[in-house]
Amino acid sequence: MRTAPDFFDEALRTDSRTRAVAFFDTEVSYAAVNARANVAAAWLRAQGVGHADRVVVQLQNVPQFVILALAVWRIGAVLVPVNPMYKRDELVHAITDSGASMFIGAAQTATEARGACVMAELARCWFVDEFALQQRNDERLYATAAAGDVDPTLADILGGSAEASEDAPAVAWEELRPEDTALICYTSGTSGSPKGAIMSHDNIAASVIAYRDWWQIPRGTDIAAVAPLCHITGIVCGLLLPWLTQSAAIMTYRFHPDVVLDAFTEHRPGFMAATATAYQALLASPLASPERFASFRTLCSGGAALPTAVLERFQAETGHYVYNGYGLTETSAACMSVPFGSVAPTDAEFGVVSTGRMLDGFDIRILDDGHNHVGPGELGEIAISGRGVFSGYWQRPEVTAESFVDGYFLTGDIGCIRDDWIYVLDRKKELINAAGFKVSPREVEDVLYRHPAVREAGVTAMPDDYRGEAVLAVISLRLGASVDTEEVRAFVKERLAAYKVPAQIIVVDDLPKNTNGKILRRELAALAVRE
Repeated sequence: MRTAPDFFDEALRTDSRTRAVAFFDTEVSYAAVNARANVAAAWLRAQGVGHADRVVVQLQNVPQFVILALAVWRIGAVLVPVNPMYKRDELVHAITDSGASMFIGAAQTATEARGACVMAELARCWFVDEFALQQRNDERLYATAAAGDVDPTLADILGGSAEASEDAPAVAWEELRPEDTALICYTSGTSGSPKGAIMSHDNIAASVIAYRDWWQIPRGTDIAAVAPLCHITGIVCGLLLPWLTQSAAIMTYRFHPDVVLDAFTEHRPGFMAATATAYQALLASPLASPERFASFRTLCSGGAALPTAVLERFQAETGHYVYNGYGLTETSAACMSVPFGSVAPTDAEFGVVSTGRMLDGFDIRILDDGHNHVGPGELGEIAISGRGVFSGYWQRPEVTAESFVDGYFLTGDIGCIRDDWIYVLDRKKELINAAGFKVSPREVEDVLYRHPAVREAGVTAMPDDYRGEAVLAVISLRLGASVDTEEVRAFVKERLAAYKVPAQIIVVDDLPKNTNGKILRRELAALAVRE
């Protein structure tokens, strides 16, 4: 069993001159990352941060995040990545709930974050310039200059000259054990405050090895790090996978489809894991073309499965098949995916495309409401076990106990296994009960995606005096398209039972999404009220 820094050190020993990060017009070598992380680790210790202390980091996908993560782990501390879009109250919760010893954020958002640190009574609050390690200043992303709230010492450690930093002195590293906590990632459920999921070094090491082996990623394959580093997929795919494959993480600060497509042309990545929403945004960009994707060997999707219609359109327009996958923060990212070289079947009964099979090291059970096994093809709650599964929620022993049955984590998702293929339908709490008939939002969404005018679709329940609940659909349209909602209802009615047909269809410019690009079904019902 190994720890996260082990992967970096192996890459460093193999060839320290290899680029570890490509960031617009800047490349940072493994030697430079190593030296900066050593100095940053010494600085953290000097500030009083030690073994098992929590360090909250709020940064976009920038090289400084990579350096800080390595530094935090080298002194045995715990990385607590939080979303760059978090506002003051959300930051206060993450800082106080985790018992953080330090906060490191971006100068660009220092006002909000400093207020949170004051409210949380955290004195060790530092800020860095996220724009420092590049000179291009792409105005599609960088609308503002750095604020003045930058600590000069930390700025020099993280953003100094790459060449000058390569010979910096080493630090005596903390002896890490695989069972030591590496991460606390905050995950929002359907209710209540975000919970901190505890991931050990062994959890995330097992996950990244499973990624490499499942998709047969060769050494030296550069990774398009488009998933946010505040998210578990970003940590596994954008941070650890490049270390494991001894390659570069191609970063673009945040996701912007045109900027990302330009980076594909400039830096030639070979692997990417992204959300279904990101793939749809890339497909909708006027810059999209087969040439932009020519360097890729493998593309995979998570968060929500790409509907069959979108999969087919993406392959037709780019020449690449996207391997659907499924995972959660609690499973250290993907735990199942379509095997490399295979094409996922679409279930005839539910009309949804398969999310594949279990990755190596994971096991699945499908359980009824009494936590008994169900038969092949029967629907039930998906439960997962394996080395990648987290140990529990930070300071939430009761919630942790309720989340496991016989060592299997209860995902809250409904699915089935048919002919060894796994199908994930929906969140258990999001199934629509129309006069006693259960409706899967995803099944209706997949039909809507087949309509030539529909770009995005989200389905949820709406109150209905007769049925109790009815189907509400919210859609956005492809560029230049127009549509009559009654025609869309007729389109669905031709393909699904009457009780699954949306009682109302609302057209919007963009659907509400979380910061990982996943459509927020729970916010769709409010749109019906406003209508």
